[in-house]
Amino acid sequence: MSQTRLQLRQALAERVMRFVSGTADSGSTVALSDSENLEDSGASTGLWEGAWLHIHTGANAGETRRVTAYDPVGGSLTINRPFGVAIDATSQYELHRLLSPERLHRAINATMQRCWYRTAAVVTVLADGDMEDAGTASWTATNASLAKVAASHGSLAGVQALEVTNSAAGGFAAAQTLATLEGSNTSSKPRRRRAVAPPSCVSGTSPPAR
Repeated sequence: MSQTRLQLRQALAERVMRFVSGTADSGSTVALSDSENLEDSGASTGLWEGAWLHIHTGANAGETRRVTAYDPVGGSLTINRPFGVAIDATSQYELHRLLSPERLHRAINATMQRCWYRTAAVVTVLADGDMEDAGTASWTATNASLAKVAASHGSLAGVQALEVTNSAAGGFAAAQTLATLEGSNTSSKPRRRRAVAPPSCVSGTSPPAR
């Protein structure tokens, strides 16, 4: 199951420090109010002083500020620098008490760089040797017709294959282009078998959440 950086950041924050996420009721360029998550008559005014206020969705998305004052009775925060526009009911935010969102991002990225996984890949010098191209322009047919089809379960974990249908005896497909080193002598022979492509390999980063 894939997760976004926002989901990873929030899950990590919940485990290592005091953390709140919510949606603002209203605000201004220097304040945010949220009665549901910030009102607490028993809390100290110093509870969120110095914390990082990060807006990840809505007005001021991607912006982070430090909290300079907290009003637990009114459920509001005051920040150290003005936002570009006023906070409103579209502003979804996070409050980080111990570590900034940027520190959490660096920790997530460092962890992902240490993640390794096995995958299968076709190493080939043929144009469209992995069969990923949409058509069959890289192949020529002799006594046969060609088509790209979805790879069967018996293929090398592929997603696409070249199907060769004989129209006469000895039908086969041949690649039109072979990558070689300049000045080298290279020969190749057609092989009457179904070639397939491996699954696409994607790096471990998601579209960054703001």
